Amino acid sequence: MSLSTYTPEKKMAAKRSEIVINFKATPHVLFAGQCSGESCNRLIINIQPDEGITLYFGLKIPGVGYQVKQVGMDFRYKSLSDQPLPDAYERLLLDAMEGDSTLYPRSDTLELSWQLMDPVLAY
Repeated sequence: MSLSTYTPEKKMAAKRSEIVINFKATPHVLFAGQCSGESCNRLIINIQPDEGITLYFGLKIPGVGYQVKQVGMDFRYKSLSDQPLPDAYERLLLDAMEGDSTLYPRSDTLELSWQLMDPVLAY
């Protein structure tokens, strides 16, 4: 699994955060045209700016024969609504201003987290 983050501060072309999971290749190639590299079957989780999930895999072409084509299944959150989606921090700040604590941890959870992490940090 690899985590790719592109930010303007790094002088990269685009600001993008994603998680790419490359699945292992099959031990042997069964069909002609079947991809056999490491990146044939992969799951990409787009975190920002275009939140969504893409899955790439080999699919047998319908009909007679055993030809395989690489295809992708793609889902984007923006396809659910015509309204612009807020960035993650915009959502959290709006929730805080409106008093909605659904996405925030409770205070007892935070205290327990610090009790667990303090010894690790001290070590």
